[in-house]
Amino acid sequence: MVECLTQVYGVEVHALVHRFGTVGVARLARLTGVRLFAGDVSDPVSLQHAAAGCTHLIHCAIDTTGDARRQRTVAVAGTQHVLEVAARLGMTRLVHFSSASV
Repeated sequence: MVECLTQVYGVEVHALVHRFGTVGVARLARLTGVRLFAGDVSDPVSLQHAAAGCTHLIHCAIDTTGDARRQRTVAVAGTQHVLEVAARLGMTRLVHFSSASV
């Protein structure tokens, strides 16, 4: 998705990254037009920092490695924070992927 947005449509993408040092983040870092922001959807301050200046927000964060409590925090509180930040920043559009296979 990020590759399509940056390379085909020429859109600058802000990516909120929870764990640096993964293969997926390395792939993102090589793309022109991607800005990486350290943070977590369960931390509204880092989320708002990453989303500042954006008009659209795509939420596809999921935690499959933590315990059940951490997974719930990301799924529920993280989604709530995404909605709140999108509203606070006046996003034009919010896309939410809700699937364990994201």
